[in-house]
Amino acid sequence: MNLEFGEGDQIYIKLGKYSVITTAIWVNGKLAGHIQWRCADGLDITQFVQKGENIIGIEVVGNPRNMLGPLHQKSGKKPWTDSRSFRTEKEEFTPDYVLMPFGLFAKLDWIYLK
Repeated sequence: MNLEFGEGDQIYIKLGKYSVITTAIWVNGKLAGHIQWRCADGLDITQFVQKGENIIGIEVVGNPRNMLGPLHQKSGKKPWTDSRSFRTEKEEFTPDYVLMPFGLFAKLDWIYLK
């Protein structure tokens, strides 16, 4: 990533649309920090960037929901999981797999503050 900025500018990385548990942001091989929830969607990376070419890495951490389930609830994600979530009867059950989207779904934004 080629970044050009002036003396005293602050540079923030902002995630677009995403669905993850947490993200780690790496800049030029150093951990710049974590974005742990949607309302904290932004991280000041000023002290880690250099003028010109920079290497930005984003590590996303998920959960075992799509691996362990429940996988057959018609309504998809509920705020909790308990023994009723795995029942194979009544109106909430579907034979189809209901998976939750995971990952980064939009481009990153760069915010320059002078």
